[in-house]
Amino acid sequence: MLVYAQVFETIPNVESGPDTLEKEMQLMVTTADYDLRSYQSTQRYKGQLLRRGLVFDDTLFTSYTQVGQQGPATGWSAHRAGCSSRIPNCSRSTT
Repeated sequence: MLVYAQVFETIPNVESGPDTLEKEMQLMVTTADYDLRSYQSTQRYKGQLLRRGLVFDDTLFTSYTQVGQQGPATGWSAHRAGCSSRIPNCSRSTT
């Protein structure tokens, strides 16, 4: 099941005139038990793009943040067993 929400708002700014804020959110869950499978939010404010997300799999999840339209996404992944890609010498297998 996919849940989607969008907000568009004009924010007053005395110095430079009104700014626009646009936010979108997508949430994907399983229909059987509403188990979270993925989440992504996108925000556009003052011409800047900010995207954040979570993606889940059976034994791991990935979290990411992207700033800018074409910039690289930065994030990390972790196995449910506690092994993270940011932990040195982590070699647990998911198979």
